[in-house]
Amino acid sequence: MKAKCVDDLKRPAVIFAPHPDDETLGCGGTIVRKLALGAKVDVVFFTDGSRSHSLLPGNDLAKIRREEALKACGVLGVEEKRVHFFDLQDGLLAEQDVKGLTLTQEFLRGIEVQEAFVTYRHEPLSDHAAANRIVRKAINEIGRPISVWEYPIWYWDRWPWIPMDKGYWRHPWGMTKAIAQGLPGAILPGRFNCTVDISKQLDIKRAALAQHRTQVTRYNGDPAWTTLGDLAQGRFLDMLLQPQEVFFKYDVRAKKVG
Repeated sequence: MKAKCVDDLKRPAVIFAPHPDDETLGCGGTIVRKLALGAKVDVVFFTDGSRSHSLLPGNDLAKIRREEALKACGVLGVEEKRVHFFDLQDGLLAEQDVKGLTLTQEFLRGIEVQEAFVTYRHEPLSDHAAANRIVRKAINEIGRPISVWEYPIWYWDRWPWIPMDKGYWRHPWGMTKAIAQGLPGAILPGRFNCTVDISKQLDIKRAALAQHRTQVTRYNGDPAWTTLGDLAQGRFLDMLLQPQEVFFKYDVRAKKVG
C-alpha cells in the first residue's frame, strides 16, 4: 500500500521539468496542495520545448511554450519570480548534461530547498531520463540532504496502462515486444511508494494544463497538429489526470566530509 505523503507537503521544494507541461502533468496537483500549506515552490524548466512539433520554427515554438509555462504555473499558484528557464535544447538534454549539471548545482546552492521533484528514472523519453540523472548527480555532489520525488509521465505510455495496438496481435514478435515493454509497467507501480490525493485540486490541474495550448489543442486549428489527447485514444492523458499523483520518494543524505 502506498504511503500518503501529506506530512511532507509543507517543505520547500523545487520542481524540475524537462519540458514545459511536465510540471503540470506530473505533479500539478501536488504543487497546488503544497502552496496552500505555505510551502515555497520553485519550478525549473530544463529545455525550451522547441521540438515538440515541426509545424512551427523552433525559435517561435520555444517563445510560445515559455509563455504557456508561465501561465500554467500562474494557474497552479507559483509566483512568476519562482519560475526559471535553463533554455537547453529540446530533445538533446543528454548531450548537454555537463551544462545541465552545472546549472542545476548552481540553482540548488542558491535556494533553501528540502525536496526536489524530477521525472522518473525509467522514463522512456531521453530528456526525461537525462533530467533525472542530472538532478540526482547534482544533489549527490552538493552534499545537502534533499528528498527526491520522482514522478512518472511517459512511463504510462505503454501496455497495460494503455491498450495494446491491435496490430501487435497479428504479429507474434510485435506482441512479445509490447508485453516485454509493458511488463515492468505491471510490476513497477509497487516502487511508487508515495501518493498525494489531488481530487480537490484536479480542476486546477486541468486548468493549468489548458494553458499549454500547443500541447493540448490543435494550434491555429491545424488538423495536422498532434495533441496529448490524441495518444492512445485519450488513455495516456487520462492516466495523468487521475485523482491522485504517484511518486517514487526517497531521501538523499549529505556526503560526509573527511
